[in-house]
Amino acid sequence: MAHCKAPTCDDGVKNGDETGVDCSGGCPRRCPDGRGCKSGKDCASGVCWAGACEPPTCKDGVDNGDELGVDCGGKGCDAACPG
Repeated sequence: MAHCKAPTCDDGVKNGDETGVDCSGGCPRRCPDGRGCKSGKDCASGVCWAGACEPPTCKDGVDNGDELGVDCGGKGCDAACPG
């Protein structure tokens, strides 16, 4: 007789309320780029587009990557931060 196991955040399967494999939903780890998401809060980058986490850019409206503010400062952004 087979026994079903409850979903966990380290079982290697997208299950329960996870938005990607073992990430977001009730899991403490936010999803990496390319994994599933419902909103930016599901993603390590803070950017969710069309159901997938996207890498940070200098035009995504989020303070992420090595930026010093929203889409400014850091190595990849040309814009200086105000103030």
